[in-house]
Amino acid sequence: MNTTIDSSVIHWKIIEDIGTLNDYVVEWQQLCSENKDSFFTSPIWIKSWLNVYWQKNWQLKVILGYEHSKLTIFMPFYLKTSAYYFSKSTLFPLGQGEPEKSEVTSEYQDILIAKQSTISFQDIALKLKELHVTDICWNAISPKANILKLAPYFRKISAKPTGARYCIEGTREPKDFLSKNNRSKWKKCLNKLIALNAELLWVSSQDYELYWDKMKELHQQRWHKKQKLGAFVHKDFTRFHKKCSTPDNVKISAIEIDNIPIAINYYYCQDNILYFYQCGWDEKNHAYISPGFSLHVWSIINNPMEKYDFMMGSLNDSYKSKFVCNTVNKMYNVKTESVFRRMYGRFLEIISSFRNL
Repeated sequence: MNTTIDSSVIHWKIIEDIGTLNDYVVEWQQLCSENKDSFFTSPIWIKSWLNVYWQKNWQLKVILGYEHSKLTIFMPFYLKTSAYYFSKSTLFPLGQGEPEKSEVTSEYQDILIAKQSTISFQDIALKLKELHVTDICWNAISPKANILKLAPYFRKISAKPTGARYCIEGTREPKDFLSKNNRSKWKKCLNKLIALNAELLWVSSQDYELYWDKMKELHQQRWHKKQKLGAFVHKDFTRFHKKCSTPDNVKISAIEIDNIPIAINYYYCQDNILYFYQCGWDEKNHAYISPGFSLHVWSIINNPMEKYDFMMGSLNDSYKSKFVCNTVNKMYNVKTESVFRRMYGRFLEIISSFRNL
């Protein structure tokens, strides 16, 4: 079902089924090219997510805005509705809200707006309000995201720092992104790697599947040692990335000793940004050469893109902060809900705690 709404300036459409959304992929992709950090709101990411995680009881609410017959705004939302004494509907961005045990951690989700658009954030807020949602839940949002500019138009909206984005831009010299102590560490690690005849490389695209499987093995071994499940525990995590990954949007770096990978970094790339997404390394046998640290340093030095984006880490004590990132921005969780609902939610938590006694 599609609902079309007209105004004096903008022609609005609300897409409410996935099949119809596919009809707009070309325009959608073009709009992505006009927006920064749009990979995680791109058709390949969102369509892969829909294919793996979509549930029948969710309600698609993708809002399109046209100016002079050109798509100038793309708002990728969906609704989750629940009932506990009264109905509650939460507005999520497509790409977030999947089950925690299989989540893919989409970051930088946003509303896409064309450069030449004359639309106001007030118009956008009004259109969102027409959905009659009770809550907004949007996580890992960049400080430059359009969603944050909607705050003045909602009575109750909170944008709380939840982490930081660590990014290295432009530099390729260790002296620019490593402290004196870490430069010494890198030199020692490099000498050990040379002594082992180790090879540091960008993996050929034809071998991506092989290295993905090896990275999965290394990653899970390390997390199981910590008595944690690890990212790859659920099959949907791998299914999603198999669908989303192409030779054009993925790069993999590795350290090999005797042709055996001992450390692997997995990246997505778009708009001259290398997004560090996942990794695995042999901690048991090769901790003495700091394989995770060493592979990051080599990959930064040999980065074919303009930026090396570690993506989100904790605000404090993140290993990513040990690199001298020349761009560090807070990331936000955005939520809106009435005071009454917050109090009611807390009341339910208290009742639930008594029941579990």
